[in-house]
Amino acid sequence: MEIIKKIILYLLITCFSLVLCYYLGKNGVLITLLVIAGIIHISEKFNFKRFWLLLFIISFVVRVIIILVIDTPITSDFAVMYNTARQLLSDDMSYTTSGYIITWGYQMGHTIYMTMLLKIIDSVIFLKIVNCLFTVGITVLIYLIAKEIASEKASKIVSLLYVFFPFPLLLNTVLTNQHVSLFFILLALYILIGKRFMNINPYFKNIMVGIFLAIANIIRPEIIVIITSLIIYLFVTSKKNNYKQNILGFVIILVTYFIIFNTSSTLLVKTNISPSGLENKNPVWKFVLGFNHETNGVYSPSDASKYSGINKQDIAKEELMERSLGSIERVPVLFLKKSVILWTNHDLKWSVGSFKYQPVLEKKGDFNIFYNVINNINQIMIISILIMFLLGVIYYLKNKKSEKALLFMIIVLVYFGVYLLIEIAPRYAYAPQAFLFIISALGYDYLRTKIKINK
Repeated sequence: MEIIKKIILYLLITCFSLVLCYYLGKNGVLITLLVIAGIIHISEKFNFKRFWLLLFIISFVVRVIIILVIDTPITSDFAVMYNTARQLLSDDMSYTTSGYIITWGYQMGHTIYMTMLLKIIDSVIFLKIVNCLFTVGITVLIYLIAKEIASEKASKIVSLLYVFFPFPLLLNTVLTNQHVSLFFILLALYILIGKRFMNINPYFKNIMVGIFLAIANIIRPEIIVIITSLIIYLFVTSKKNNYKQNILGFVIILVTYFIIFNTSSTLLVKTNISPSGLENKNPVWKFVLGFNHETNGVYSPSDASKYSGINKQDIAKEELMERSLGSIERVPVLFLKKSVILWTNHDLKWSVGSFKYQPVLEKKGDFNIFYNVINNINQIMIISILIMFLLGVIYYLKNKKSEKALLFMIIVLVYFGVYLLIEIAPRYAYAPQAFLFIISALGYDYLRTKIKINK
């Protein structure tokens, strides 16, 4: 009788396990857990002397595969920049009369970058492969920077997770200006805080940081976030004995940055390549979108027709005042909705929807299942990284082992504040998420210490 009970119990457990595995597998949860468990196991058990090289190879191979099997159409702003690059390539300067180019001169940095690449090899795939090299560089820099503030094992784990994180991985199929910009931001910050750069002449080092930040801003104008973060970090961490030295270093960075950026912008005007240089002729526009209560701060075609032109700043300012101060009681709810959209939700259909084998899957009726699995994997990883980031912050506040970690926490906080005020889109989380991954390495270290204490 006892044997029969055990058999029945084992059968029930087996059936339950099979049903659970089927459900988790169908929704991508099991795949995600297995990938995370595998990455943790590899990072804990295997010691690679040149891990950065292994990371580079794996990351590059995965990204090239993605751009070969997913052919995302070039649309929206990306299409305007790409078509303008083609015009530049053929010395067709008719684009200079375009209202888009005149208003949003800052888009010309990435446009010229694409033109230079197209002169080498006239191919969209070539553009994407070069972008893959930059995103591989981002992955390696996440590892190297994380290693400055956390353990080697934790740094390996977060960088390997970033390799397979669907959101930035799939963004490789898009000709966005975010890839190159983020690479140079991380490179500048790594030079600034990396141990291997401590013995370099501080003046030369700060000049290099300023140059790379300028390049990043020429490609995509968001360095205001980094500069603001550096100011806050400098104010919080500088002590009496090194205050003047730190201020001088920051001034050198700032002067170098402004010289490079403003000179580049002026040259574009003087050479008639860009009528507005790298200037944004309607900075209010992003704030008007950001305070749109009906769209929760997301892009609005209606707003675009009313407030986005170069001569529409006055009515844009009036509308902004009405949406912000005039509807102040609605703003907290708007901020909450915007935070959820930006930091936790990412619609991947724009990229996965161009999957090479989509017609085959749709014919069999399996495409929605395929998309749901990919999307669920993405959402699980987003939530996991947010949790690990919060644990990393807690660990820092308890121990304060690495003052450098504070800089990256401040950067996340400033990004959070900026995107409360301006337009949001899921892909805008691309840059701040890199910093979430870096701090999440501290979160993993925190878990390891807790597990060891409990053992």
